[in-house]
Amino acid sequence: MKYINIDDYEKPDGSIDWEKYRKAQLDNGEICSKCSSYIVWRSTDGPSLCYECKQINKDLEEFSHSRFIICPFCKKSVDPSEIDHPSVAYEDGHHAFTCLDCEKEFEVETSVSFYYTSRKLDEDEIDGNNESGQ
Repeated sequence: MKYINIDDYEKPDGSIDWEKYRKAQLDNGEICSKCSSYIVWRSTDGPSLCYECKQINKDLEEFSHSRFIICPFCKKSVDPSEIDHPSVAYEDGHHAFTCLDCEKEFEVETSVSFYYTSRKLDEDEIDGNNESGQ
């Protein structure tokens, strides 16, 4: 299986044609055709679904997804950024949610995590500007 090379989508001005590049990745099965997550272990070329999105097609009582809220009744995917209840999407805990399609109520468990990046400070940043909280 051949992977898409970003260099093949460079414009004459040196910038990348992101729209064509993403479409090529999608058509080659490198990213999920539903949620655009990268697919690490591909078994075929061509459009494909990631593991989480494949689970939506199964008859399960519970769905977990890193990008969408999935209705366990009608399997509708909801992008959390498009709902009127930010606590459901962005606060840890269990929340009641009503499907926007089938209007059935279900529970959403939200688990929020953080990612931190650390960098070395220059000498002039260290002198008197340490905000480590210690």
